[in-house]
Amino acid sequence: MNRENDFDAQLTRWLEDGPVTAPDRAIAAAIDHARTHPRRRFSTAALWRRAMDSMHLTPVTPGRAGHAGRSLAVAIVAVVVVAAAIMSGVVMLGRAGNEPAPGGVVGPAASASPRPAPSPTPSPVAVRTTQTCGEIDVPTETQVGAIDQVRGLVMECRLADTADARIQGTATAHISIDINADQSAEYWGTEVIAADGGAWTGFFTGIIDPGYTTHRGAGVLTGTGAYAGLQFRSTSTSSDTGSTWDVIGVIEPLPAVQPGAPVASSLAVSGTAQCSDTQLGTHGSTTTVGGVQQTRNAYVSCYEYATDDRVSGASTRNFNSDTRPDGSADWWGTSEITNAGGRWLGVWRGALDAHGNLTIAWTSIGSGGYAGLRYRANVVSPSDATDLTVTGTIEPVG
Repeated sequence: MNRENDFDAQLTRWLEDGPVTAPDRAIAAAIDHARTHPRRRFSTAALWRRAMDSMHLTPVTPGRAGHAGRSLAVAIVAVVVVAAAIMSGVVMLGRAGNEPAPGGVVGPAASASPRPAPSPTPSPVAVRTTQTCGEIDVPTETQVGAIDQVRGLVMECRLADTADARIQGTATAHISIDINADQSAEYWGTEVIAADGGAWTGFFTGIIDPGYTTHRGAGVLTGTGAYAGLQFRSTSTSSDTGSTWDVIGVIEPLPAVQPGAPVASSLAVSGTAQCSDTQLGTHGSTTTVGGVQQTRNAYVSCYEYATDDRVSGASTRNFNSDTRPDGSADWWGTSEITNAGGRWLGVWRGALDAHGNLTIAWTSIGSGGYAGLRYRANVVSPSDATDLTVTGTIEPVG
């Protein structure tokens, strides 16, 4: 994946989106309009062909993700989780303690003046950082059917390469992981980043591709101290063994909507999604490598109709794909659902078979009125279907 293009595309979207809040009346009117004026509907296969036929892109040569062995599963997942948290709202963190960086000195010189805590930002600020994770405390593992359940994992990481001091510091993540037989996995948990002037606390969730080839996460952290009134929403990706993460996020004012009634257990949700034309992002590109068409930074706008209003509303999906000569493809990307009650920021992966049948799995973390919740869903769409069929659960993170 071309990481620079991914960052530029998402940064451009954040900066072009403008304000992140709007009066409830305006949001309600927009949602009513969307419901009563549905967009044109296309079958999944038709959407993909339409996107491919209309693309005029600049060739790029993305690198291939590394493959981590099963022996690294827990370690990688742990790193993934922290990255997810960080990516979800966490940030590149550092190793706990005063361990010196390679060739460096621990901490600032004794004569250095303490750095003043930055003032809260009144408008959204895009942030990009790199997270490296060190010491791992491996927890208990229990085999339940075909699932290897990892619980009680604690990780500490250090953030680096960020120009925003508000998310520099040491992060501690408490992680749970469910590892499948094919070494794909889901992870979730809580995270705290101790930074100069304050701290960030919140939740994250993420997925790992089969074989531990790629890790993706999303998280939302709320600021305290000098950062009170702010939140950090982010997504993160690791294409190596999970020790290094690219984190892309935004520091923004907390939404006016407060968290709703707590959810004590999982609530089943079902529904459909209708999507409009696919389009390329500002830095969208495609190239063919060994007969595989690699597309990066494409977007599609959808409207989610669910049995639970909390996961209904307008959505935007960023997607990347590797399409083989027989028409089958691997898809992955980020997603966001927005409505009057809050937002769901998530990551997803999917597969399109040679006959045009689509399956997708995604996990997302809530903010605003949905803070502390995650939404997990599976999507199927036969080749002749015009809508995506969605089944999932809303549940507390923890």
